[in-house]
Amino acid sequence: MKNILPLLALFLIMTTSACAQNQQLKNKITGEWLLKIDLTKSIQEETNEEDELLEKAILSGLSGFIETILDAVEIKFLIHKDGTYSVVVKDEDEKEEEKGTWFITDQQLIRFDDLDSKKLNVSSDNLWKYQNDTLYTLKDDGSINPNVILTKMN
Repeated sequence: MKNILPLLALFLIMTTSACAQNQQLKNKITGEWLLKIDLTKSIQEETNEEDELLEKAILSGLSGFIETILDAVEIKFLIHKDGTYSVVVKDEDEKEEEKGTWFITDQQLIRFDDLDSKKLNVSSDNLWKYQNDTLYTLKDDGSINPNVILTKMN
């Protein structure tokens, strides 16, 4: 019986600490965020010297076209404390908003559940890491991807 009490106390301390960390992170990420994508850098990192010249030219031209479209569109994430979020896509003509849910993992990473509606499709297969008022996507190897970020607006 005496051995159980220290284990129970340790469990309670660890649980309380984890809940406090989740609450702090939840408070930090609640608010309005702007999505920024550096498509050119992302494509440059994915292509290598062995890729054919034609393939590089096509990717380069396509990335410029897509970046022009992205510059005309503003994509905001509104993250709410209740575990929901909204994605607002706004261009010159219209504004679309869709809602989803999010949660914090045991590793203090944020996962947004996929949005799949007729108007907007947001897939978030990757996890996001909070660092210095910025949310970074993570690559498959767990490193930060600096080319797709959410920056805090307020």
